[in-house]
Amino acid sequence: MAINIQVPTADYAIASAPDSLSTVGIGSCIVICLYAPTSKMGALLHCMLPREENDLSNSLRNVDTAVNQVVEQFLAKNIQRTDLIAKIAGGAQMFSGTEDNGTSIGKRNIEETKRLLTTLKIPIMGEEIGGTRARSLIFELETGKVTITVAQLNSEQSFDTELTKIL
Repeated sequence: MAINIQVPTADYAIASAPDSLSTVGIGSCIVICLYAPTSKMGALLHCMLPREENDLSNSLRNVDTAVNQVVEQFLAKNIQRTDLIAKIAGGAQMFSGTEDNGTSIGKRNIEETKRLLTTLKIPIMGEEIGGTRARSLIFELETGKVTITVAQLNSEQSFDTELTKIL
């Protein structure tokens, strides 16, 4: 029986088909879905910050340390980096008036994620990044499909409609 594993912010989970992984509240955070299609095993990482930079409180908060930890977990399961593909979501600029010159947390999260995955030679096969709206997503490990729901404002400025994108 398939289960859905909910991944909180600053954490990750690894599972295999037929299970799925999901997370909510993706604003400036970045979510990285790593998938090994042959084994139908995947990981979902929900990171808050781009780099550790001497923050030892929780290494899973940071893209650089979290991705490296998860790749090590895959290697321990005999899944090589060359077996992995990635899909990413998030990196929004959630607050008006914040800098939009590349220094916002969302943009830095996107840049670090792309830099690190390129360095590790893990191809990014889909992305839903940037913008100004919150997201949630479900990562189906049977198929590798990532369904992203983006909150949309209605005419009364409340979040009661949604836009769905599939990667």
